[in-house]
Amino acid sequence: EQKKIAEILSGIDKTIHIHQQKIEDLSTLLGEILREHYQERCENSDLQLEKVIRLPIQYGANASATKLQSGEPRYIRITDIKEDGALNELNAVGIDLPSNDWNNYLLREGDLLLARTGNTIGKSYLHKRTNEELVFAGYLLRVALDQEAYRPEYLFLFTQSDIYKDWISETSRTGAQPNINAKEYGAMPIPYSSISEQDAFIGRAMSLRRSKSILSNKVDKLKMLKQAISTDLLSGRKRV
Repeated sequence: EQKKIAEILSGIDKTIHIHQQKIEDLSTLLGEILREHYQERCENSDLQLEKVIRLPIQYGANASATKLQSGEPRYIRITDIKEDGALNELNAVGIDLPSNDWNNYLLREGDLLLARTGNTIGKSYLHKRTNEELVFAGYLLRVALDQEAYRPEYLFLFTQSDIYKDWISETSRTGAQPNINAKEYGAMPIPYSSISEQDAFIGRAMSLRRSKSILSNKVDKLKMLKQAISTDLLSGRKRV
């Protein structure tokens, strides 16, 4: 029975490893595509972020987190955003503000969040209408683009590139914590491309990100399955 348990758990580990290797390969490929695409378009561009926004860059809510209640929006903090721009689905929290106040921080389709301080400064999240209702915290900045001039997905993909990360490293003020304010983000140089070129690149790059996301979800589910099986089999609640 011990041998059978080991074979089951080993099989799950092997599948997880295969998926993780595919994720690494896709990450490498995507990184190369982003660098190749944005490098030339940044070198030949004098465009700044403030030129393509439709609203002033906004600071998030200065409020505490609280238990997430049904019918209320989720409160997004820097720690809720992963390095690849996806949201961490664990430990979702609500915001300790009345609705007439948190409405000012409710995310809309195409809003981009940028982390302005801390060790993970520069992290980004792109909000889509299909996602849950979200409000954002004070260490994040909301960027609302003129979407007829600049696609949010195109800017989001740029924030996943090494070029953007190099700019973050060069621009952030050091002290107790690195920091980049709204004015500095507004002056950030961004790549220039026509709308048709943006749309074509978005389709290609986002397809790779979706493939990564599918594999990441499979890995998360396999890890949960392994944990559940391990607990049941090793405790004797289930036999093989």
